[in-house]
Amino acid sequence: MKKGQVFLIAAVVIVSSVFILKAGSFTSSIVEERERFEVRLENSIFENLVTELKNSVHYSLFEGMNITKNVHDFANFTRLKSTGHSLELRVFFIGSTANRTTSILNVSTLNLVGESISVNLTLTPSAQTNTTTISDYGRWDTAFDITPGTNYVIMATYNETVRNVSIKTKSNKDIFNSFFDITVIGDKSVHKEIDDHKYNIN
Repeated sequence: MKKGQVFLIAAVVIVSSVFILKAGSFTSSIVEERERFEVRLENSIFENLVTELKNSVHYSLFEGMNITKNVHDFANFTRLKSTGHSLELRVFFIGSTANRTTSILNVSTLNLVGESISVNLTLTPSAQTNTTTISDYGRWDTAFDITPGTNYVIMATYNETVRNVSIKTKSNKDIFNSFFDITVIGDKSVHKEIDDHKYNIN
């Protein structure tokens, strides 16, 4: 075999090797871009879920509907749909109505975190405490005595988590206090949102 032929064969091997490496890099680039796309998609889905869950409270108030029931129904529906897209949605919700006429704070707690949980609610500064176990998909209704016009904090303990939920009351208006603890677990990322919002009912 002549030197020229050896050189050509070597050149073909080298060039072929470069193309193989190039193809490998391109494939790797596609995989990386796909992963980035999936992360962006999960981010977008999470942001939409959080927005719509919060909107379920707003729309229910605007339409004069049962807020807690609508949040429960929407969160339950969304959770089932999310599972079909390889996403795990966990929602813990506390909704409370501070009634200026009865001086009662009615509290509803929803558990959609995927398991039964023990929940302890302590209202400060009055130091009233209520405790129960809520099954997955479950709802718990309880109440505390309040003085309208005084602001409170509910220390909520659940699933080894402690959250301080601010409670606003007024002497001339009924107030709805909304608290969401939302987690979405995807294949590529985990997203969490805590939302604490107050609404004037009338």
